[in-house]
Amino acid sequence: MSQNIVMQGLEIELIRKAIKHIHLRVYPPDGRIRLSAPLHIDVSTLEKLVSTRYDWILAQQQICRSQSVQQTPMYQTGDIQYFQGQPYTLNVITDSTQAKVEPRAGYLDIYAPVSSSPAQRATMIDKWYRQQLRLQIPPLIAYWQPIMGVTVNTWGIKKMHTRWGSCNIQAQRIWLALALAQKSPSCLEYVVVHEMVHVLERYHNQRFYNLMSQFLPDWQQRRRVLNHG
Repeated sequence: MSQNIVMQGLEIELIRKAIKHIHLRVYPPDGRIRLSAPLHIDVSTLEKLVSTRYDWILAQQQICRSQSVQQTPMYQTGDIQYFQGQPYTLNVITDSTQAKVEPRAGYLDIYAPVSSSPAQRATMIDKWYRQQLRLQIPPLIAYWQPIMGVTVNTWGIKKMHTRWGSCNIQAQRIWLALALAQKSPSCLEYVVVHEMVHVLERYHNQRFYNLMSQFLPDWQQRRRVLNHG
């Protein structure tokens, strides 16, 4: 018996059959999720499993989707890049005197030498993304610290391939993914709060989710937007 269900904001194909153990798999190329379960296992048990494996599922989906990409972005005029959840059309302007990125009314102007390669233009955009996050993140941390009773000693930005953020609880240090610059401000705030909650609770258990709901009641909706567009 097969049915499509939603658990933790994820679309899952649930298959019930005469087996002894639960099997959770993520399939390429699009990260389709299949959960095979014995006939007698109740839905709440499956929900808990999906909750505990949530980060692993997202990591596997990202791997599947990245492997399915056939073309390497050229970062040329007409290509689309996202910033704060909105699409921007790239406009490459050949200029040997300056190298910079400037947004304007739905466009990202990239000033680059005529000889610049796609990799060099990608580096320019990443640098600009990093600059924008450095402006966005400090006010969020400053806002949430007194509300949550949490102190973030240090924070940083880096490229992450399988997650949106991480937290070193002992050092009270959080890392945030560079790709968050492409997501909406509400998604960025969700990840910041998520990692700050980890200072209070290490594991993705019920206490963690209760804290998320206390501080950010719509966190599940934000997570769905973050992971599924």
